[in-house]
Amino acid sequence: MEKQVVYKITKNEDEAIHISTGVFKDKSYADFRIFFRTKEDGEWRPTKKGITFEVSHLAEFLKGVQELEKAVSQNA
Repeated sequence: MEKQVVYKITKNEDEAIHISTGVFKDKSYADFRIFFRTKEDGEWRPTKKGITFEVSHLAEFLKGVQELEKAVSQNA
């Protein structure tokens, strides 16, 4: 699956979260994946840490993120 990165979140100088979209077997997917920078050539490589789901679940995922934001702000 060829992916198009739409956003990056820097965790530190050697790790970042890449948010991307792609198509596989005629279905569109969203992917949230941790990438690391290699010491050898400085290129970004994906880890197994992350989630991929069909974009048809994106609205529900965003509702979950909103609920998480509420819970975190109540505990702050």
